[in-house]
Amino acid sequence: MKKAFSLPKLLPTAAAVLISALPLHAIDTLGLDVAVKSIAAGGPPLVVDDIVLFRYKPEYGGVRFVGARFEHESYAVLHAYSRNEYGVFVLDYRLPDGLREIRYRIVVDGLWMNDPANPDTEADAVGNAISRLRIQKDVPRSILNPELGPGGIAVFSYRGRPGQQISICGDFNDWEPGIHLLSESPGKPGYFTIRLRVKSGDHNYVFYSDGIRILDPFNPQTAMDADGRRVSYFLVP
Repeated sequence: MKKAFSLPKLLPTAAAVLISALPLHAIDTLGLDVAVKSIAAGGPPLVVDDIVLFRYKPEYGGVRFVGARFEHESYAVLHAYSRNEYGVFVLDYRLPDGLREIRYRIVVDGLWMNDPANPDTEADAVGNAISRLRIQKDVPRSILNPELGPGGIAVFSYRGRPGQQISICGDFNDWEPGIHLLSESPGKPGYFTIRLRVKSGDHNYVFYSDGIRILDPFNPQTAMDADGRRVSYFLVP
C-alpha cells in the first residue's frame, strides 16, 4: 500500500493555505488538484510519489505565461504551468520510469532562464544555465503502458485532471491525434483508457493532452522518429 501524503507535509507551512486534511496519493487526482490550487508561494520543485510540482511566483505582476522544457524530452515539448488563485504558476509533472535526474529550463513570457527558485544549477555545453532536480529514490508505479493482450490488443492508460481531452496517435493511426480519444472511466475522475488492436511489430506513438504533444509518462521505452523527435515505443510480438 502506498504511503499517503497530507497537505501539511506537501506544502511549506509558511507558504500554504491548508484545506482540511485531504490526503494526497499518487493516483488521487482530486488531492493533486487541491494541492496545486493551494500553493501560495514559489520555491524549489517538490517530489511526491511519482509527481513533481514545479512552482514559480513572479516578483512582479502582469506575468501571463510560464512553461518548462526538459532535457530528457530533447527540449521538444513545452509544458505550460497553470496559475492558481494565489498568483503562483504550478506545473505537476509525472516522472518517467527510471529517471533519476531532471534537467530543465523555464520560460516566463518568452524569456528563457533557469528556475530561479531551484538553487541546483549547472551550465550546458554553450554556457546556458540549466536547472537540475535529483530524484533520491525510485518512485512507485501503478501504470505501465501498454498492457498487451491476445490478438494484438493494446490497452493504454493515462492519469490527468478530470475533464481533460487525451488522445493517442502513432504509426497505427497515421499519426492523427483526433482519431483515438481516451475515455475517462466512470467513478475514477482523471483516469483515462483506450483499447486498440495493433499489428505485430515495432510501434511508435505519443499522447496529446489538451492538444499538447507529450511522451507517454507511463512507458519508459522511447525511440526517435524520422524527424529526430523522441516518441514512445512498444513491441507487439
